[in-house]
Amino acid sequence: MTHVWIAAASDIHVVNPVRPLPRRLKPDESWETWIELCKLPANIRENAYCLARVRLSNNKVLKSKMNISVPGAGFIPGS
Repeated sequence: MTHVWIAAASDIHVVNPVRPLPRRLKPDESWETWIELCKLPANIRENAYCLARVRLSNNKVLKSKMNISVPGAGFIPGS
């Protein structure tokens, strides 16, 4: 991964010093980060889950989608 952002009228880059981008992920290794909802414009908060984007080192961009199976609490992989 090289970049993580929220696709909005003006892209909002996700830079989280607590969870910086890893140098490299192993195959099937997961990595998570977050951005506080209050840092997003009010008009996109309802659909923010589908606006996250990740650019891979091969320049492919992955788009987020809703995942209803995420637990409400737990541990963050890699922390």
